[in-house]
Amino acid sequence: MPVLSAAQRRAGRELGSASAVADSKQTLLCTYLSAALLVGLVAGAVFGWS
Repeated sequence: MPVLSAAQRRAGRELGSASAVADSKQTLLCTYLSAALLVGLVAGAVFGWS
């Protein structure tokens, strides 16, 4: 996903499309949120947190 975000940002800048650049930022944020969720799920499974 970070690679996709970078490609979207590059294409958006080349095309002069503010919406494509904004979408690339949303994609990157989604990546961070997914990683945080995964870390939380793993921590919960490892340490038995509920």
